[in-house]
Amino acid sequence: MSYKGGRTESSFTTLPIPILKAILKYFSKSSFGTFKLREAQTLGDKDGPVNALQKIGKTRFGTHWLAANAIDPCLPFIRDLVIAKTIKFKNTQVQGLFANKFNRKYNDFGEDLLWYITVVAPLIRSLWSLEAAHANAADVFIFWLASAATLKDLFDKDIEKTGIPQSLANEVTAIYNKRYKEFFKHDIYFVAFLLDPRYPIDKFLKPTISLPLHGSRSSAPAAPQLFTMKYRRAYEQLRNYLRDMLKPMLEQIQGSTDPSVGHPVLREKGVSMSVSDLKHQIELFWNGEYPFRVIDCDKIADPLDWWREIGRSDVAKVLSVLAIRIFSILVNSMPDERTNSAITWFNSPLRGNQMTQTIVDEIQIGQYYGKHNPETATPHKKERFRPAVKFRKIDKALLERLQTGAPKSDTTTSAQAEPHETEDNDSHDEASKPKEVSTEEQPEASSTAEEEGSVESGKQKLAFVIDPQIDINSRALLDMISEEAVVMDKPLLSASLKVAANGAGMTVDEAFDNW
Repeated sequence: MSYKGGRTESSFTTLPIPILKAILKYFSKSSFGTFKLREAQTLGDKDGPVNALQKIGKTRFGTHWLAANAIDPCLPFIRDLVIAKTIKFKNTQVQGLFANKFNRKYNDFGEDLLWYITVVAPLIRSLWSLEAAHANAADVFIFWLASAATLKDLFDKDIEKTGIPQSLANEVTAIYNKRYKEFFKHDIYFVAFLLDPRYPIDKFLKPTISLPLHGSRSSAPAAPQLFTMKYRRAYEQLRNYLRDMLKPMLEQIQGSTDPSVGHPVLREKGVSMSVSDLKHQIELFWNGEYPFRVIDCDKIADPLDWWREIGRSDVAKVLSVLAIRIFSILVNSMPDERTNSAITWFNSPLRGNQMTQTIVDEIQIGQYYGKHNPETATPHKKERFRPAVKFRKIDKALLERLQTGAPKSDTTTSAQAEPHETEDNDSHDEASKPKEVSTEEQPEASSTAEEEGSVESGKQKLAFVIDPQIDINSRALLDMISEEAVVMDKPLLSASLKVAANGAGMTVDEAFDNW
């Protein structure tokens, strides 16, 4: 966004990231400027903490938002220092921004920065929550929806309260819709959500009308069983996905005489019994009947452990086999990143001649004796409990350090810019030029508007396009990334489904014909 003559149009893709980077770049290279800024902050806000500026890392992880959040309260102090000629930016655009107290460009920048912080906050909270050790496909789905629900709740408020124009809200919505459509092309996320005992579907799905259905598709003549059920479409989606998941597993077993091929539970039960048991167990799970009844979902730390425990019961084994496969999928790279951090530490310049296998052995030995061996592992002050990965359940001290840059000790450090920025040559040619954001660099707005339906001049409100079965107004979704608990006002419903189990000796195709 250009600040040369004031802002004429709001655009989320042209919010002031280049200006933000230029400001951080100056303070990362000027110890005098950093000292004066901290001095001004200390004198100006004697009761509040003086937080460090945040660097923008190459791997991102929300560092743009952290940097914006950290620089926002510093803007008045920076302006005072520039006006007093205590500091001076080589970037003429940044210098002009803080030229005087009645500069419209300064007000526009501050407003845009606040918009950016407000709009991106739910996305960053979701990102941090999904870095949990036990995050799974269901969490990915839920936090995408939670971001949409939070943004919708924000955009539904009067512009006098938020200051966010409809054009900007529409642009953010269009970007979200495009990314959602690109990301959720596979049913595994929705199925994982349905199978996750931490997320009662009554809190997240739209209420549906109970419809009379026939209880069997068998060709054998019989009087049709009539029953009613809620969330029929979600139930059928779950059944069909698990059917398609089980079928190749059974075909693999049926096509091999090797007793080690295939899952032992499925091999033991055989084709017919496996299909019959799965149908019956899905029904029991959907009704919340034994052994799938959940008393308190908030006490479930890890759905994978829950399904492993449930799988000990014979009336839950087949469904547990499939659920365990789904929840065993790793959805983030945090274990790899922790290991790579250890590699970086071990392979320092002073120890740069080690063999690769030596480093691997050192890490494995350290992890075993530091975490897994009960005799030598570092004891925790209190037992760790890993509940549903809600934002507010992140450790408060860790979150405070992450958001504000407050160090563990009294020693503070100055802000740093990106490594590739700090290595620029001394001429500062790039920093001295006004940075304009090209529309070619950020094509999201125009392309998404065309794909999801353009909105002229922001007069018409653009809706979030998500799974039609999800209630985007659900209070439970808002609760996922809220700093405080959200009061639930939606009563729980109970799905009702009664169908007799059906099974006989048959081939895989014949078994699934009666599905």
